[in-house]
Amino acid sequence: MNSDMFRLKGKNALVTGSHRGLGAAIAVALGRAGANVGCHGRDPKPGIACDEILAAGRKTFYFSADLADCKACSGLIEKTVSEFGSIEILVNNAGVVRRAPAAEYPAEFWDELIAVNLTAVFHLSQLAARHMLDKGTGGKIVNIASLLSFQGGILVPAYAAAKGGVAQLTKALANEWAAKGINVNAIAPGYMATDNTTQLRNDPDRSRQILDRIPAGRWGEPGDIAGAAVFLCSATSDYVHGSQKRWPRVGYFIASWKLENADERASKNFSGLRGGRAQRRQGISPGNRSETPRACLQRQIVSCGT
Repeated sequence: MNSDMFRLKGKNALVTGSHRGLGAAIAVALGRAGANVGCHGRDPKPGIACDEILAAGRKTFYFSADLADCKACSGLIEKTVSEFGSIEILVNNAGVVRRAPAAEYPAEFWDELIAVNLTAVFHLSQLAARHMLDKGTGGKIVNIASLLSFQGGILVPAYAAAKGGVAQLTKALANEWAAKGINVNAIAPGYMATDNTTQLRNDPDRSRQILDRIPAGRWGEPGDIAGAAVFLCSATSDYVHGSQKRWPRVGYFIASWKLENADERASKNFSGLRGGRAQRRQGISPGNRSETPRACLQRQIVSCGT
């Protein structure tokens, strides 16, 4: 494989929530790969990401805004196009978390998290896609989902609901835009050492319980997902659509949803084969689970690990 396929020279990107944490690591990685990168955060002052992007010889800017305000979304896209002339890459990373028991969860927490973690993802994707479609050269949209897109979590009902929505939105947009040259995918991080997990990491019991479930025995660092982001923003992933890359986990898969209803068929095939009765119908022993991903590989799965 030509390593130039990972290069992003001449591409213009926007990474939301890139003042620090995962977003900053992704923004810097895209800049070092050759892209001009717009950064965003709630803090009025830029973080270190802008300095590192400039040091890599790329253009950058910082836009301070609260994405709970839908006008901020249009402002961000307009600023990116104004500064760089176009937008080819959008990384929807901005997110907040508020913890409280579900029975006492405040309505304002719910409204804020759905607005920032889900509604803004749709608005920004929609606005960026309009520019990409008008230009006719396609583009890349990467959403930062979460392990809680697939699990319920504890004390985070709004966060889990929003991130579950991001996973489904990723597939819905991929189904519409794949044929038009826009790749929409998601990265679903596991337990990462960021501001959002400070409370968990400072709780000895919860931190131990979490670390016991992580094979590497440590919390993920922001830089650990930077390579995955570069991959999904580069030409290397041109045939990957609608995937949720779970990172880090014991295993993960990347699915390529190629046709209008292919995601439904692949999902049914995959989940059905995992059940004993369906496996017997396919002539597969229920105890031989290792054959299931291999069977799916022949259909839709382009990379698989368990």
